[in-house]
Amino acid sequence: MTPWRRLPKVQVGTAAPWVTAITSSRNPARLLPQAIAHRGYKALFPENSMSAFEGAVSVGAHAVETDLHMSSDGVVVLSHDPSLKRCFGVDKKIRDCTWEYLSGLETLREPREGMPRLLDLLRWMGDKGKEDIWVLLDVKVPALPSTERDAKELLVAVKRTLDAVPGGAKLWEERIILGLWNATFIRAARQILPSYPAVLITWHLPYAGHFFDIPNLGFNIARPALTGWCGSRFLRRARDADRPVFAWTVNEERWMEWCIRKNADATGSNSSSSSDPDGVEGKEEDDGRSNLPKRILIDGVITDDPKLFLEVCERWEDEQDSEQGKEKEKEKEMEMVTAKRSSPGLGSSVGSMAYNLAAPAVMRLFFLYGWWKGKFDYFKDVTRLERW
Repeated sequence: MTPWRRLPKVQVGTAAPWVTAITSSRNPARLLPQAIAHRGYKALFPENSMSAFEGAVSVGAHAVETDLHMSSDGVVVLSHDPSLKRCFGVDKKIRDCTWEYLSGLETLREPREGMPRLLDLLRWMGDKGKEDIWVLLDVKVPALPSTERDAKELLVAVKRTLDAVPGGAKLWEERIILGLWNATFIRAARQILPSYPAVLITWHLPYAGHFFDIPNLGFNIARPALTGWCGSRFLRRARDADRPVFAWTVNEERWMEWCIRKNADATGSNSSSSSDPDGVEGKEEDDGRSNLPKRILIDGVITDDPKLFLEVCERWEDEQDSEQGKEKEKEKEMEMVTAKRSSPGLGSSVGSMAYNLAAPAVMRLFFLYGWWKGKFDYFKDVTRLERW
């Protein structure tokens, strides 16, 4: 019996089909990860600024990701850091400042802009032409150790803001997904915003595995954790459980293509599954539903440069559609087959093996440090269910 099932039942969020990988306009057999702009178009604009969000949409991003903190007087603002130092040049904590003070600051990076509120983002989402844009809200843990009170205070403020702005033709529940870091915040979200879908944000796969028993919870996983055998095993498990998976933060072209190819290999849109360096084989559903492809592996790529990611998608599709591209794909498949048949200690496989071993080890150390500081907890540690 899992810790989740030992706890009293709570109302759960709804599934979010609008965050899953999208069908290519060129070939319906291809399922491409959605482009999710990390803190907006961070590569060109000040992060978490209104111009960064507008810039992301202008180049074709399907969604934007942003971060939530709360001022001392209960206003939800958009900032990755709890401190104002890096982006605004002020050595103060957001939680120690009023909105009146925060509203007078400007970013150090040009073009200099003020700090937006969640309220400003929601109003922007209501503009004409943005009806299909959705948002991933990274709900930050404001202080360590993480407490139930902190979680509820922030999420109540988020709910108050959402209730203040009409969602328009689509409900906010159909355009907003919550990004949550631990069991305390997931429990609070299921009490305060029960109809909103959510993803667990983490870089540690064993920790993510603890949350598979929770209904309608997806995963936002650091991309290095998804490489290698452990990553492939996790992606297969998420696929079979019908859980969306996002990869963050993907800024190099080779890793952007890796994410795209994961879906191609999983759906069998290429002629062979042997092109998968991690050994994830493509299979099809055997349930009579017109041979629909097996669940894709990566639904969204969170990137500082959504324009570049979309260009990589286009280039990859160009290769698939050309005879030269098909030959290149076959060459890659043969290289992978040869590599898998070779001794793992020879040739270029040494570097790949070393990376696949080192990345999880480093991430485990970071996780253990966060656990020691009180950022990460498990559902067996969260037992109180008092109403807020």
